[in-house]
Amino acid sequence: MVSANFSPSIEQLHDRLRTVQRIAHIGFWEIHVDAVEGRYITWSEETCVILGIRHDDLQHGFDSFVSFLHPGDRERVLYAIDRAARNEGPLDIECRMKRHTGEVRYVHSRGDLIHGNDGQAILFGTVQDITDRIMRQHEAEKNALLLQIASRISHLGGWKFDVGTGHVIWSDEVCRIHEVPCNTSPTPQEAINFYAPKWRQKIQARFDACIKNGVPYDEELQIITVTGRTVWVRAIGEPVRDVENVITGIQGAFQDISERKRTEENAQLLEQRMTTTLDSITDAFYT
Repeated sequence: MVSANFSPSIEQLHDRLRTVQRIAHIGFWEIHVDAVEGRYITWSEETCVILGIRHDDLQHGFDSFVSFLHPGDRERVLYAIDRAARNEGPLDIECRMKRHTGEVRYVHSRGDLIHGNDGQAILFGTVQDITDRIMRQHEAEKNALLLQIASRISHLGGWKFDVGTGHVIWSDEVCRIHEVPCNTSPTPQEAINFYAPKWRQKIQARFDACIKNGVPYDEELQIITVTGRTVWVRAIGEPVRDVENVITGIQGAFQDISERKRTEENAQLLEQRMTTTLDSITDAFYT
């Protein structure tokens, strides 16, 4: 049983600090900015791990630190350090560090100016390895770009209505189909008014049934864009429910199907012409 008065030793506290750094991938550093022999830096063990070096191989010269900065970020980081060293504000920066093996790691570093017992200025800070987060972010951005390309090619977008705000959110492609600026957020009535008069009552009924009773819909109708063009669209909507199964909105897809409709119409015309031609041939054969 551990005594309530238990107080960890300095060594135990250091061990716990190292454990916290290892788990969180956070190290710390100190830049001695006023040293007579010139700026030098000290790093924690976890900082060395982030940089891919052994603590025993650590060199404290400031130039050694600079050598780890990615060339594309070096000027920006050094400017931020100089600014913090002049006490013009804390350091808070994300940048790339290049290990001696060539591997690039993304880090987030924060620091502030303090003074040691001898009065010398020390820029003390932390560094966290955020490579995994940045890689996930890059992957998400790449996927979003691919989705945008696919959306443009297929003329397919998404939309959502939120009962709380009372507005409809349109994706960029839905805005393009309506020929309105991106980020346009109409009210439900404004969105319905885009439909050609002959279709408004039908889409209004489908929308109301979805928001009130949770009935999904999938309809092909026509809209009239802001420039006056008539466009065939496929409008899909399904209810959005909260954890208590209460309908809080509608989400769905919206696609320009004008090309498909034209193809279908042309096919029907061709079929009619062929039928007429065959009828004419048959009539001629029997007369």
